[in-house]
Amino acid sequence: SALQKECNHLLIARNASTKNTSKSFIEQTGCIMEATHEIPNGLYLASSYKEHRNALPNLNESVSEFIVGEFIKKTLSELTGCEHIFLFNEQYIVKPSKSENSSFVWHQDCNYLPQPHLYISVWIPLDSICSQNGSIFMRPFDAALNAKSWQIPSLLLPEKHIADLQHNADGDGDEKEDEDKHEKKKIFMRPFDATLNAKSWKIPSLLLPEKQIADLQHNEDGDEKEDEDKHEKKKIELLPECGDMIIFTSYTYHKSNANISDKLRRVIMCQYSTFPIIDRQNKKLARLVVKL
Repeated sequence: SALQKECNHLLIARNASTKNTSKSFIEQTGCIMEATHEIPNGLYLASSYKEHRNALPNLNESVSEFIVGEFIKKTLSELTGCEHIFLFNEQYIVKPSKSENSSFVWHQDCNYLPQPHLYISVWIPLDSICSQNGSIFMRPFDAALNAKSWQIPSLLLPEKHIADLQHNADGDGDEKEDEDKHEKKKIFMRPFDATLNAKSWKIPSLLLPEKQIADLQHNEDGDEKEDEDKHEKKKIELLPECGDMIIFTSYTYHKSNANISDKLRRVIMCQYSTFPIIDRQNKKLARLVVKL
């Protein structure tokens, strides 16, 4: 496919440019290849972004069309109830064969920004995923996200709300203890008990009512054994095939295992928002704002 070819061309170029270094691919990249890092942060129409992207070496016009095209826009608009969808970031995640140090620990994508923001990750495997090549685990919310969260800009989320969206609500707990909790409750993916309220995407994710925030928690005050039994009853194991699409929020806890197989494991992940994402400290764009 065009996605596979583009990823392979980027890998070949990366290997050629670093063949004289002693560092491994993982040491150099952390398994992440950001093919469009040369495109400055800014506001772009889809047509303009495609021109910038297609001008970069080793990138494919078909991929550019797909990333900011009608299929992605329609899919995410239907999920969020929002007419406007913006590309925020794109990257390839490549796990070399027999790379025991290629795992990702439990994390939320929102924490890679200066301040947490609510956005959408679209995760597409370019190789079929199995337990040997870096299977992905997700820890779902206990209650559906109120869809109003997506319909106002997520720029000023109060610290208390941010803390409540984490699983270590006090902000000063034991990281090992938190990880143990994730391990106890880990599943490949479990569906929400109720349908996502479409209004969540139409109000700012930074000013969520306390009740909605509480509903996003894993009921830490409840009976852990009871919660774990619920997960076991409702869990879904995801083994996505090449070309499948997994869509999840920036607040979803997830992790992936190392690739101990004999083959490369490739994924493209594009991230989208329903409003421009801005660093509220310096008032600048956190990354791209490409209007689909």
